[in-house]
Amino acid sequence: MAPQDLAHFKFRFCYQIGDDLVTQKILLSNYKIKNKQNPDFNKMKSEIRDLFNVKAYIYWCDLLLSVFFAWGLFILASVLSFENTLYYYILILLSAVSFYRAIAFTHELVHVKKGSLPWFHLIWHIFCGMPLLAPHFLYKSIHISHHSRKDYGKNTDGEYIEFGTESRWLIVLHFVYNLVIPIFSVFRFMILTIVSFSNSKLRFLVMEKMSFMGLRFTFVRKLPREKSDLFKWYCEEFSCCFLTWLVLVLILFEKIPLKLFFQWYFVMIIILTMNSLRSLGATHWSKSTGNDMSFMDQIRDSLSVTSNSVFTHIFCPIGTQYHALHHMFPGIPYHSLGRAYWRLVEKFPEEKILTETSSPSLWDTWKNIWFLPRKNDFLVKTGAFVL
Repeated sequence: MAPQDLAHFKFRFCYQIGDDLVTQKILLSNYKIKNKQNPDFNKMKSEIRDLFNVKAYIYWCDLLLSVFFAWGLFILASVLSFENTLYYYILILLSAVSFYRAIAFTHELVHVKKGSLPWFHLIWHIFCGMPLLAPHFLYKSIHISHHSRKDYGKNTDGEYIEFGTESRWLIVLHFVYNLVIPIFSVFRFMILTIVSFSNSKLRFLVMEKMSFMGLRFTFVRKLPREKSDLFKWYCEEFSCCFLTWLVLVLILFEKIPLKLFFQWYFVMIIILTMNSLRSLGATHWSKSTGNDMSFMDQIRDSLSVTSNSVFTHIFCPIGTQYHALHHMFPGIPYHSLGRAYWRLVEKFPEEKILTETSSPSLWDTWKNIWFLPRKNDFLVKTGAFVL
């Protein structure tokens, strides 16, 4: 092969992940280029450098409005007692949509630069992470691994499952599984948090296999190494444990009606279902074979949904529709992803990577994912529950 057919280059970028400074070194060597030029990510990043600044007021206004409407509609539904009317279920649906947007900020907490949003994590946990039993420690390190070239698309990537190659029954099972996640979450925080401290083996089992948010049924997470991370883990875990027992006591003493628990359950089912639909339509083609994937292969396996419809913004809150772009430049805050995408498309029309990883709508991706050829339509992966 002629030298001009090979591109030897390094792409290095740094970004903040939560309280940790993560430096990703991505080495793309001996990458074969045929009749096209390799994307110049450094040049592309320079063009959108001004969009990497976090605007705290947008984060705060968005989160506070989301939790205000989420809790307001939730309480209104319970107070007005519309159990048997269409209005009651409309309020529950709208409350769930608002909670769904609020819970999505757990993703931003992973990537936001340290010190950019003081107290944001705490407020998010109090009004969203804790009551939904989805504290940030369940997500942070799992998402960091998802961005790692070493883990992406493998068994060590808790956010990746091969929807594009395995049986379609796996997709169906994924949605059925959402029905039991809330119940197992209550059991995990109410019972296992306390019981596991009596036995070290059980504690490690709970921490490694029952303490993550992800797609993969069989997954063993990495435990925190830093004492500060472990301290935050325990603070969040015990606050969720305390809340579950508090709610149980209040129900037993008839201080709050039992129907609030079922109302919470319905909200959780809606949130999980919407997130599953987003995962299928706006994240990845999910065609990994479990082997090492180059940075470019990871990008090409990712998706950005270009539709600007209300439907897309509801199912893909806070910029999650630009998933492929996010994998290219993880440091872009959610409020700038749309502007960054269209600016890059305009300034770099020759960079086909932007259009190759784009889908016009969620509907289009759902259709394409469903009709992708499968290895074995009768094979369904099974394993441990993900909590």
